[in-house]
Amino acid sequence: LNMAKMAGSYFCTKCMKLEKCNGCGLPSKGSKISDGREICGSCQNLGMNDSEKANKMYLEIKKMLAGKFKIETTEDLPFSLIDKAELLKIRPNTSNMDRGLYRQNEVSNEKGVKHIKDRHIYILSYLPENHFRNVVAHELMHNWQANNYPQITDLKLIEGLAEYLAYLFNLEENDEDLAQRKLENQDSIYGEGFRMVKEWDQGNGIQDIKDKLIELYGKPKQK
Repeated sequence: LNMAKMAGSYFCTKCMKLEKCNGCGLPSKGSKISDGREICGSCQNLGMNDSEKANKMYLEIKKMLAGKFKIETTEDLPFSLIDKAELLKIRPNTSNMDRGLYRQNEVSNEKGVKHIKDRHIYILSYLPENHFRNVVAHELMHNWQANNYPQITDLKLIEGLAEYLAYLFNLEENDEDLAQRKLENQDSIYGEGFRMVKEWDQGNGIQDIKDKLIELYGKPKQK
């Protein structure tokens, strides 16, 4: 029997052809939920679907990133746990791969000076807890980058920074599975962006990344 390894588990070639769960990303024998996503039985039963618990965990991770990695994000940055239908209303071009979204609006005052308002993080429900935590770290890095280096417009770099911070977070949490997925990701934006940023790390983690950003773009905008 031919078997394939995925995320630390082995699946037969028949199972590998099944639709992937939108929560854990593994081959699924689950069912489609009300918003149209394929969600396996495990994610339906154990995935993050409690807004109060999710918000508590979000704040915990936000505090941890500020303390451990010195990634300080917008104070009182709101967070919402939502389903796919709600996410599509916010961003109609959301792909099947998207698990979360950092959104902000840029407005100009009467003098033409631009500033950011209405920052918000949205994350899909029914993600396994470790996947939820991973997406929180990723989206918070988008907020940090937008606050400190708003001049960056290269999507590969934007996603690469978010993925690399999430990778360091995975390692901190001993989540070898999600860390390995990033190393193996062949996506032209997320995977290549991650590897580009990873090359900047000379052994000092996020500090090397910050130093490289200063070299390329100057000091961060946020004090």
